[in-house]
Amino acid sequence: QVAAAVRAARPAQPVRLAYLDFMLPDLRTAAAELAIEGCTHVDVLPLFLGAGGHVRQDLPLLLDELRERHAGVGFALHVAIGETPALIAAMTGIALSLPAR
Repeated sequence: QVAAAVRAARPAQPVRLAYLDFMLPDLRTAAAELAIEGCTHVDVLPLFLGAGGHVRQDLPLLLDELRERHAGVGFALHVAIGETPALIAAMTGIALSLPAR
């Protein structure tokens, strides 16, 4: 749903949803598709609530590999979405909307 909403808001911007484990497409495949489309910069936004092992360890190594494979493409790893002020504020708002007991 996030990818579909971003595509709808920015139809000229290529958007891919990629997975690290057990589902397809994986990040290698999505990166290759974007490179073939001529993208020269890829923002990687981890849709995780926190920066666990995938964000701190797996993704940096994978992005190093992608930078070697796709030398003309810059890959930028952003903080996990759950650590952004906007999502923290949204989660706080939801928590505060619950009735006090």
